[in-house]
Amino acid sequence: MQQTSGTTAAVRALGANGGSSTDAVDTTETLERKCVVCQSTEEVRVFSANCERLCVPCFVERFERSFRYAVQRWSMLSHGERVAVALSGGPASLALLELLHGLRRGFAHHKGKIRPKHFEIVVFHVIVPAGYGGNGASGAAALQALVQERYGLTVHTVDEALFLARADALEMSTRDPMATNHQLDVLDPTIAPALVAGIVNALLERMAEAYECKKLFLGTTVTRAAIITIARVATGNPLRLDAEIGVDYHSSTAGCQGSAYASSGPLRWLRPLRNISLRDVIRYLRARGCTAWITPAEPWAQENIESTAERFIWRALETRPATSFSVVHSIERALNLSAD
Repeated sequence: MQQTSGTTAAVRALGANGGSSTDAVDTTETLERKCVVCQSTEEVRVFSANCERLCVPCFVERFERSFRYAVQRWSMLSHGERVAVALSGGPASLALLELLHGLRRGFAHHKGKIRPKHFEIVVFHVIVPAGYGGNGASGAAALQALVQERYGLTVHTVDEALFLARADALEMSTRDPMATNHQLDVLDPTIAPALVAGIVNALLERMAEAYECKKLFLGTTVTRAAIITIARVATGNPLRLDAEIGVDYHSSTAGCQGSAYASSGPLRWLRPLRNISLRDVIRYLRARGCTAWITPAEPWAQENIESTAERFIWRALETRPATSFSVVHSIERALNLSAD
């Protein structure tokens, strides 16, 4: 389609400035050097995010410490409460579940075990049909088996029939009565992310209410923010997708809820990974021994766009910490300038 080719052209243009658009997600280099933290020479790698030499245990410890800091800073957890985790099946949501599970049992630390936090985890999963970029019922079954085996938790699912009913209702409300084809083009990058995210968020909110959860954790990363922004700006999409990517445009009070556009009700939408890249998320999962995750469908050159998004994050890290806010605005500026 014309819009898809526009996105691809933008990705190629950005790739020319930042490297090949087909870079792998994990490109660490094993070097016989010392870790800058513990001085170990075993499993030392140069991490592209900040070019520091770290051994794998120190990387894991630093990753978990940044998560604990985000949870503490925004008061995301209280003793004894029940919290919900939205599990899409991608690496970011599984890393979030891994981190919350570790927080509950107590993270390992080189000076001893971190004191565990006492709270209850309820796992939600909305079954998204393959036609909308999801994995359907088969993906949900594989995800349930993975979570049950690794964490001993049950995945509470929303049937895909409910998703389709919501999609049909949305189509009826937006269709053009003069059009001959009334079917929404779900692969159109100008509408697909907003369409799917809106339906999924509405169903998650209903599940949280049914299970009496006041907090809902989502595995939104800064890479996701960059991907959505690339699609929106490159295709000229007027829709603002801040509610999906969790960008904090306003005060820290809004940031405490994970998004300036979160639900106005009692449910808090929490995104503790929103300043962490997908690359580091995947490294963490591999270091923790979790390599069998369920990846979502890739309807429109997802790998190339992910690589481009990661390069924006690396460049932002050269001068300042890369946050969702800074990365999104650097993308908007770059894409708008390239269109002139």
